[in-house]
Amino acid sequence: RAPPLPMGPPYPNVRVCLLDDEGNEVADGEVGELVVESADVVDGYWNAPELTAERFGFDPERPNVRKFFTGDLVKRDADGLYYFIGRKDSRLKIHGRRIDPSEVESALLATGDVREAVVVGKPDARGELRLVAYVVMRDDKECIPRDLRAALRATVPGWMVPARVFALETLPMTRAAKADRAALLARVDEESHVHDSGAEDDLEHQLAEIWSGVLGVPVQIDEDFFDDLGGESVIAAHLVTVIQNEMNRTIPLSLIIELNTVRKMAAYFRTASAEKPLAIELQKGTTLPPLFCVAGGGGGVVKFRALAAKMGEAQPVYGLQPHGFD
Repeated sequence: RAPPLPMGPPYPNVRVCLLDDEGNEVADGEVGELVVESADVVDGYWNAPELTAERFGFDPERPNVRKFFTGDLVKRDADGLYYFIGRKDSRLKIHGRRIDPSEVESALLATGDVREAVVVGKPDARGELRLVAYVVMRDDKECIPRDLRAALRATVPGWMVPARVFALETLPMTRAAKADRAALLARVDEESHVHDSGAEDDLEHQLAEIWSGVLGVPVQIDEDFFDDLGGESVIAAHLVTVIQNEMNRTIPLSLIIELNTVRKMAAYFRTASAEKPLAIELQKGTTLPPLFCVAGGGGGVVKFRALAAKMGEAQPVYGLQPHGFD
C-alpha cells in the first residue's frame, strides 16, 4: 500500500503545531495533536461553552489570535509535510501504551492480504483491554490470524499487534458510510479454530493456558514472550502473579528473560531449586568483555533487555538483580 498522502501546507497567516498530551511540541516523525493558531480561528462552538473551553485557547497578550485543538492526530516529516494519522478520541491506552487504531489498520492493509480493516479495543475474559482486528480479506486470500499477526510483527512493535483477528464478509457501516465501531464492540466473537499450543504434558498445557489468558492471544509453547508475543515488563509481572495464584509456584520476575517460552518455563519448574540467581544473562555475546548492568532502586533487570539488543551480538550483557526485588 502506498504511504498516506500529505495534508498540504497551512494557509497563509496560520500557524500549526503538533503537541503531545503534556502540551509539548513533538519531533518530526512523532504523532501529536494538530493545533491551529490564527486570527481567523472562530471564537468557539455555538452555545457550547464547555466544549469551547476544551478545544479553544486564548492568549491574553494577543487577543485577536486563538488556538483550536482539532483532536486530529498528525505527524510531520523532515520536509515539513503533514500526514493525518487518526483521531485523538479513538486512541487506546493498553498496558500504558498509547495506540492509534488507524496505524494498526494501515499496517494490516499493507500486508496485501486485507482489503478492509477496523481495529478496536475490547476487554477479554479477565476484563483487560485488548486490541481486536476485524478484517475483510481479498478474494483470493484466507484469514489465518497467526500468519497475519506474524506479518504485522515485521512492521509494527509487538504491543501494536492485535490479540485477536476475526474475518468478516463485510464490515458493518453507519448511515454516514463509516465503519460502525459500536457494532463491532457489541459483537460476541468465537474463535473459528481450536487452539493447539503444542503442549506435550499437563504442565506445559497449564502454562500455555495461563500465558494465553495473560497475553490475550493463543500461545504456542515455543513462542518467545517478547519477540513473538509482544510481552513487556508490566505483562511479565502480571504473568508471574497469575502463575503464583493459580499454580502455587513462584518464579523470579527477572527470569522471564531466560524462561521466555512456555517450554523453557515448564523445564525450569521441573528442576527448579530454591536458589534465585542474581546475575541474569541478557545476551550471550562472543568475544567482547561482559557488560554488567545494575538495576536502580526498586527496578528490575527486564528493562535492560532492549539495551542489550542494541549493543551488538558480540557483546555479552548481564543484569544484576537486587536482593529481595522479586
